Amino acid sequence: SLGATLAYEVAQRLMRLGRPPALLIASGRRAPGTARVSQDVHLGTDDQLLATLQRMSGTAPELLSDEELMRTVLPAVPGDYKAAETCRHPHHWTPLPLPITTINGVQDPEVTPAEVEAWRHHTTGEYAAHWFPGGHFYLNDHAEAVMRLIRQAGMRL
Repeated sequence: SLGATLAYEVAQRLMRLGRPPALLIASGRRAPGTARVSQDVHLGTDDQLLATLQRMSGTAPELLSDEELMRTVLPAVPGDYKAAETCRHPHHWTPLPLPITTINGVQDPEVTPAEVEAWRHHTTGEYAAHWFPGGHFYLNDHAEAVMRLIRQAGMRL
């Protein structure tokens, strides 16, 4: 999901360099400029961070309960959340003149349909939204279908 924000920022910079990408695909992320007021996972305790990871269902429970592994991995995780939670959309950026495709899990607690739909305002090109059963890590159960969708999006160019 953080990759969607990164891809959008890279696309904006490539546009300014006169080297526009052909397509932007965003997964599991709300549109730029739809920041939430209470995004503070990165400020939480280790227990709160673990609870968030459990809620998102993207990490096997046996890994989350491995104390030695969590002592090793957990210190790096708040940095990812901080980047995702504090990134602000520069309002001077204009919509991209390229297609944007969004792919998300229907039960993803990290994004709402309205936040995903807001990607439409970041393109003057075609916009398409695709939803799969599952949460934030819907891709784990639908990788083949998602890859097929990405190939089809690329072939339409």
